[in-house]
Amino acid sequence: MMRVARILAPVLLTLTGGIALADDYPQGCVSCHVATKQQDMRLNVVFDHIEHSMAGQRTLLIPTGCERCHADEKGVGGALSKLIHRSHYTDPIKEKFTGQFNGDCVSCHKMDTDTGQAEIRSGKRNWQLRIAPGAQ
Repeated sequence: MMRVARILAPVLLTLTGGIALADDYPQGCVSCHVATKQQDMRLNVVFDHIEHSMAGQRTLLIPTGCERCHADEKGVGGALSKLIHRSHYTDPIKEKFTGQFNGDCVSCHKMDTDTGQAEIRSGKRNWQLRIAPGAQ
């Protein structure tokens, strides 16, 4: 990943002429995974669809909080980076990320142009917690 970051930072600087561009995805996942009139793509809905609904109830910062279980290959749920990359890049025609929304690396990663380090964008969940029946 470091090698990619070191290559990508100069490319981005060259393409933008060193000019700071508007940040369309300041909170990473939750900047794109939103509810619209056409479809609710918030991550709590996605989690319900894949029968992983408790993740949305236990996690405040997305995707930073997910690393509690998905830290690396030895984590309970497997490495988060592999899961995310696979779900967003495996099939560009089928996956809306690249096919419909023109998503790319900077949708999820922010480059520090001074160091060449790639950071993962993270933001507070954009859904309300569900309260179990009878709970206050």
